Amino acid sequence: MQLARLKMWLLMTTVVLVGIGSARAQDWTPFGPSNVRYDLDLFAPPDLSAYADWPRPNEGFFFQYDRLYWSISGPRRTPIGQGGTALGFFNGPPQFDPTAQNPSLIVTPYASTADTGFIKADQVWGNRYELGFMEDNKGWLVSIMNLQKQTQQMIAGSTAATVGGLPAGQTIIFRDPQGLLFGFVDTNGDGVDDDLNSATLFNPPPGKFPAGTFGVFGRPLPANLNFNLAPPGSITPTTYAGFTDFGDEVALVPLFNSITAINQTSMVGTEIDRTWRYPTTKYGVWDGFFGVRWLLFRDVFDVLAINDTPSNGTVPVGLPGASFWDTTVDNNMFGPQLGFRYSHEVARFNIQCEGRFMAAINFQSTHLNGEIASALNPLTVDPINEPLLLVRTSFASWKYDETFSPVGELRVNVNYQLTKAVAIQAGYNAILGGGISRASRRIDYVLPALQINNFNKNDVFFTNGINLGITFNR
Repeated sequence: MQLARLKMWLLMTTVVLVGIGSARAQDWTPFGPSNVRYDLDLFAPPDLSAYADWPRPNEGFFFQYDRLYWSISGPRRTPIGQGGTALGFFNGPPQFDPTAQNPSLIVTPYASTADTGFIKADQVWGNRYELGFMEDNKGWLVSIMNLQKQTQQMIAGSTAATVGGLPAGQTIIFRDPQGLLFGFVDTNGDGVDDDLNSATLFNPPPGKFPAGTFGVFGRPLPANLNFNLAPPGSITPTTYAGFTDFGDEVALVPLFNSITAINQTSMVGTEIDRTWRYPTTKYGVWDGFFGVRWLLFRDVFDVLAINDTPSNGTVPVGLPGASFWDTTVDNNMFGPQLGFRYSHEVARFNIQCEGRFMAAINFQSTHLNGEIASALNPLTVDPINEPLLLVRTSFASWKYDETFSPVGELRVNVNYQLTKAVAIQAGYNAILGGGISRASRRIDYVLPALQINNFNKNDVFFTNGINLGITFNR
C-alpha cells in the first residue's frame, strides 16, 4: 500500500509540473516574441566590468559538454554459489572399518571457492550534454548523460583439463532439494561402484551372497543372490550386519577446472527541468529548478564453470562439461527532481555548486538464463562418477519488481572564461542512490535450473569522479 501511494504521489507531482509549464507558456516561451536583444559576438573578450557591483548573468541559449571519468561502486561481496558449507564425496574413504565406519571419511565439507570480491570501483569514461534557455530569469534545462560499461573479469583455477590428473579444485555449492547430485562412484577404476562392505569382511546370513563378492549397491544382481540392500536410486544409507552402509549413493561435489566471471555496469540518464533565477547579489547567482529525471543503472553478471575431467575417469564429477548462467538487471529509476545551482564569479574564474534530489520509483527488470552440465548424456544407463538423476538442463527466467529509489547528486566546478561566452571547466561529481538490484546478488543457486531470488532488491550504489568540459553562454 505504501508503494502504491508513493507511485500515485509521484504521478500527481509530474502532472502538476507539466501543468505549470503549460500555464506559464502563455506569458513566456523561448521561441516567442521578446524585447530582449542578445549580443551574438560570442568570441569577444570577457566583460569583467561591474554591473551594480557584480557581474551580469548570461541569458539566451546555452550549451555545456563534460567529459566524465567516473567510477561505480561494486556490489556487496557475495559467493558464486550458496554461502556456508556443504558435504560431498571427493575421492573416497582411505580406510574401511565394517563395524564403525566414520561418515567423515566418505563425505567431506566444502565451500564455494569464488566470490564477487573482484568487482571494484574502476574508472570509466562517459559524456554529459546540457542545453537550455534563460530569459527574464526563467528558462528550461535538458541534460543527457551516459557512462560506458565498467567491465571486470575474474578467472579462478586452470584452463587445462586436469592438473595432476585431478580437476583444479574450484567448487560451487548448489541447493539440491531433490538430491540430484547423488550418484554411484568408482574411485579405483575396477568398473564396479565403490562398496564399503565386502562379503569377505563379515559372515553373511545363510542364503545371502557368497563370500568374496562385492555388493553392487543400487543395481540389480542375479536373481539367486537375494539380499536386503538398497533399491535402485536409493539415497538412504542401508543398515545391514549391524552397521550403516554409506556406500550406496553419495552427494557428488560440483568440482570445476576453471570458473570465469564477468561483471559489467553502466549508467545512462536524462532530465528536463524548469529553472528560475533569483535576484543577483554581490554574493553570487542562485538558480532553482524542478523537473523529472530518468536514470538507468544496468548491471550484468555472467559466469562460466568448466569441468573437462573425463566422465569415465576415477574422479567423481558433479557437473561435467560446461555450466553457465548470465544475469542482467535493469534498474529504471524515474521520478520528480528538485535542484539548485550556485555560481560566484571572481575575475575570469567562476565557482559553481549544484545539488539534485530525485524521489524515484525503480522499475527493476531481472533476466537469468543459462545451462547446467552440458556433458551429461541422458542415454547413459547407471552412470558411474556422475549424478544418477540429473540431466543437462537449460533455463531462462524473468522477474519484475518495483522499489522506492532516492537519488542525490552533487557537482562542484570551477571554470575559466576564455571569451565573453566560451569557458572551460573542471570539477567533481558524486551520485548516491538506493533501492537498486545488482545482478550477482539475485541468483538462487538451486538445481536443476537456477532461479531469480526475491531478495537483495534494495542495495545502494555510489558513483563519483571528475569531469572536464566546455561551456557556451552559461
